Amino acid sequence: MSSLYVRNWFRSHTANLGVPYYETVNQDQNPTDPIWVTYEFNSEFSDLLSFCGDTMEEGTVDIVVSAQPGTGDAAAIAAAEAAAAYLTAQHDATGRLVIVKRQPVDEYSDGSADRNYRVIIGIEYRLY
Repeated sequence: MSSLYVRNWFRSHTANLGVPYYETVNQDQNPTDPIWVTYEFNSEFSDLLSFCGDTMEEGTVDIVVSAQPGTGDAAAIAAAEAAAAYLTAQHDATGRLVIVKRQPVDEYSDGSADRNYRVIIGIEYRLY
């Protein structure tokens, strides 16, 4: 579970993702848009950097793009890549959050068993 600072920073950059953003963390959503995006937050490592209490958190924020089933993958992948390009070009003004790299596009659905077709791109970060 990523820290609140990471979550708030990513949430503050939803207006320019290119597709509608829906907050799905502990919220009931029923999007009607043909393509939409949400985030999943995954902390993977934390460490104490000094005896003064300085810490570092590493993790991944997944950009999850959902599209209507039966419409192919091109639009969902294009939306995910555009959102990832936008987010990786942003910089935290405080310098606390550093975007390390983006991961490649990955399938994130169970085919016809799911209500939507989904792809993800992970954005790896460090928080100091």
